[in-house]
Amino acid sequence: MNLRIRKSGTRYRLGALNVLYWVMAFWIAHSFNVGNEALYGQPIRSAPLYWPAMLGMMAIQAALLYLETGVLLGRFWERGRRWACIAGLLVSWILAANLGVLVIKLVQPQLDVAHFTHVGFMVGPHAPQWTWNAWMDDLGTFLLGYFFWMVIYALAWFTRKFFSQRRLLKQIQLRQAQTELQFLKQQLNPHFLFNTLNNLYGLALQQHAQLPQMLLQLSDLLRYMLYESSTARVPFEKEKHALQSYLQLEQLRLPPDVLVQCTATADADYILPPLLWLPVAENIFKHGCLDTGGKASMIFRIMKGELEIRAINDCNDSGTESRRSGIGLQNLQERLRLLFPERHQLQVYSQGSVFEIHLLIQLLP
Repeated sequence: MNLRIRKSGTRYRLGALNVLYWVMAFWIAHSFNVGNEALYGQPIRSAPLYWPAMLGMMAIQAALLYLETGVLLGRFWERGRRWACIAGLLVSWILAANLGVLVIKLVQPQLDVAHFTHVGFMVGPHAPQWTWNAWMDDLGTFLLGYFFWMVIYALAWFTRKFFSQRRLLKQIQLRQAQTELQFLKQQLNPHFLFNTLNNLYGLALQQHAQLPQMLLQLSDLLRYMLYESSTARVPFEKEKHALQSYLQLEQLRLPPDVLVQCTATADADYILPPLLWLPVAENIFKHGCLDTGGKASMIFRIMKGELEIRAINDCNDSGTESRRSGIGLQNLQERLRLLFPERHQLQVYSQGSVFEIHLLIQLLP
């Protein structure tokens, strides 16, 4: 299956370039003939068959080359019919050469030319003969000249095909990466919503007085996650505000004496992929010991084009592997692989009752 994407204006530009090419080729051949006239003192441009013969030669060469690139290579070779393509090239090559010899034999008596050199007519002594030897002499010249141009056009076709396929492959890879990123974001939002709704359900059972405030915080955060963060890049200040809203939302269900310290700063106005901080922050509340008096802190900052996200929290020794392989961290690793290949470092480790996640990203290549 061949996929071809061509803009409407591309066809007209390509046609104009082809017309310009053949006009220039015709002008070069005509200039060659003018030079030969001055060299041998034998005018041929005034002959009635001069212009038809020149146009005929150009038509034969153009038909051969377009047949080669447009049909034999463009259809047979692309579809895997290699032997049919090679056979077609041989037949068209020999046929075009014989047609060229035929044109020469027909115009020789009037133009008084010896032969055609694929650039122009070679004037001089001639003996127009319809013998086998004379035909084969002229045929060899045409075969050699047409072979040269067929090789040039084939190389040009394969070069254009190579770069076209490489562009198409990059487009496919980009679309695949965008699709994967969108899928990961769709996984991320329900994952966060599932955990938060569980917390709200617990407070509703307790008839907690701060439940309306939590619902308002959740509404603001979900509005950002569903609408404002749908773009590929968002300003750092918006991400900072969303992180602070998230921490305030989670903080409401903790004891009053438990506080998650957070530092969010940047030395300039940066744009970055949205919600990279969410799996890290979520991990603090999901696997930490904050309900029993544990401590936690988080850093979210950008300095000299390097984004740093660090979270440290107290935890139980049990369940370490589940913290390392949770859905949120798995999605984060996939997003980093697609967004910042070879430009990020993600470290997840625990020591005793302390669990830490440290992420560094080079935003500026």
